[in-house]
Parts: sequence; C-alpha cells; structure tokens
Amino acid sequence: MVAGLATVNCIEKATGLKPVIKWPNDVLLNGRKVSGILMENIFEGGELKAAIVGIGLNVSLDVSDFAEISAIATSLSTELGRELSPGEVLPLLLRELDQTYHDLQSGADIYERWLARVETVGKVVRVKSGGSPGDSVEEGYAESINADGSITLRRADGSLVTIVTGE
Repeated sequence: MVAGLATVNCIEKATGLKPVIKWPNDVLLNGRKVSGILMENIFEGGELKAAIVGIGLNVSLDVSDFAEISAIATSLSTELGRELSPGEVLPLLLRELDQTYHDLQSGADIYERWLARVETVGKVVRVKSGGSPGDSVEEGYAESINADGSITLRRADGSLVTIVTGE
C-alpha cells in the first residue's frame, strides 16, 4: 500500500493529474496503465523482515511505438501533453516513498488514504490467481479491499470469496 500510495501522490504532484489504483498493483491515468508495482516480502520465523519493491513508471514512453499496448498503456508525458523526464520524477517518487513509509511507521492510517485512491471497489472484476496457465479465475462484484490488501468479491450466486493475491 505504501508503494501504491507514494506512486499516485508522486504522479499527482508531478503532473497535476489524478491517477487511481487498480487492485492489486497497477496505477491508471484516464483508464490506461501508467505504472505497475511488484513486491516480494521476506519472512523469517513468520515475521516480516523486509520487502523488495519494484515500481515501473512510464514517464516518457511513447506508447504509439508499441501497437500491442497503445490502447491499454500510457505515460506521464502523453497524459500531460508535454515531455517529462525521469530525472524530474524520480526524486519526487523517492521523497513520496520515504514520507509515506515514515507516515506508516508513525501510526498514520495508510490503508484509508490508499483505499481512497483505489478504483476497483464497486466494480465487477475478474481476478486471476496463481500466475500459471490453468490458474483459477474468480469473477464478481468487488465488495471491499481489506486492510491486509485482500479483495472480497461477491460472486453471481451471492457467495463471497476473499482473494489475497491475483491480477
């Protein structure tokens, strides 16, 4: 949640645009993906010891050069209508990551701030979990995203399912 919140805050400060988070790890501008976040947690004895975070942020990518993604991806420069360099954005992103992490450590309610930026709740979604062909796919109305980051879907038959990871 820290990385997602920091990323949307960075984009908003750098561009004035209003990005949203698509559960679990994408950031969208005008319905197209501008950023993706990957995270690997390291546990020892059941306790979280560290997290490795990767943030891909399309700053100046010209998506028209890539026909296969031009309808679903965008860049900050494209959305802003002027060239923006990674050198302008990176320091801002690092400051936002640092500030958001410190907010978390000092007891701030990161979850509520993050949830306010998530656009997934209230929509019908398909969630694929696993990462391999033949993995399970759940479809349903996104009822909520919980404080642990899991999503609760209401299936067509009315039953609820909570999914911890997926795409």
